Amino acid sequence: MSEWISVEKQKPSHGQIIIAKVNDIISEWIVELECYICPEYGFIDYLDKDGNEFPCIVTEWMPK
Repeated sequence: MSEWISVEKQKPSHGQIIIAKVNDIISEWIVELECYICPEYGFIDYLDKDGNEFPCIVTEWMPK
């Protein structure tokens, strides 16, 4: 299995499916997400399996 990558060191690529460590300040868990990078502004967002914006904080990730 791959090692966790800090989002501070490296961001996933646009459209890449990742396994992410996420938190909502109170708890931390692992979830599968898709990375979305806005082509106009370059900000990174994450989408769940249904294509909805995922509102929690991604701290680390690894390729699926």
